[in-house]
Amino acid sequence: MSHRITVGLDGSPRDRASARWAAAEAALHGADLQLLHVDDRPRYAPFAAPPPESCRRSALASAPSLTP
Repeated sequence: MSHRITVGLDGSPRDRASARWAAAEAALHGADLQLLHVDDRPRYAPFAAPPPESCRRSALASAPSLTP
């Protein structure tokens, strides 16, 4: 059985603290860590655009700093 800890990230100020806590818990329990970005844009909007490239770059840039 695979163990995984998933934490939702929404860009809020508490976001990084949540990710750090989840990373520490995953390390403590030998679990995989899954970071899930969420936002509140309508899912069914016919003209919804994908997240801007700057959001992707920002998430990737902060990922190495999340390890405890």
